[in-house]
Amino acid sequence: MFHWKNKVIFIAKLVKDKIFIRGIKIKLEEINSQFRNKKNYQPATHTK
Repeated sequence: MFHWKNKVIFIAKLVKDKIFIRGIKIKLEEINSQFRNKKNYQPATHTK
């Protein structure tokens, strides 16, 4: 019982870390694409 519980907690931590890392990667991708867009495309200041 004790070992089983530890295993479940361990797996849950792994899954959480994976989701967390994936979230960071997605965020970085978003920032990267935004940065690239800003560099390549400069809209007129008066247009929104």
